[in-house]
Amino acid sequence: MSLYGVGEILLRNTWCSGVIPQLSVVVGPSAGGAVYSPAITDFVFMVKGISQMYITGPDVVKAV
Repeated sequence: MSLYGVGEILLRNTWCSGVIPQLSVVVGPSAGGAVYSPAITDFVFMVKGISQMYITGPDVVKAV
């Protein structure tokens, strides 16, 4: 997905905030730009022991 597409999704998240309840379901690892939208929704459902959300992967964190 392009940065423009991500921006459109986040814009719609903010327009709907406080008007439409927003739910996210994370059923596995999610990294990078894909975690911004769930982070600003009202409820995030995750599978214990399977779901992960992180901005930067473990390899990058170890390198820093």
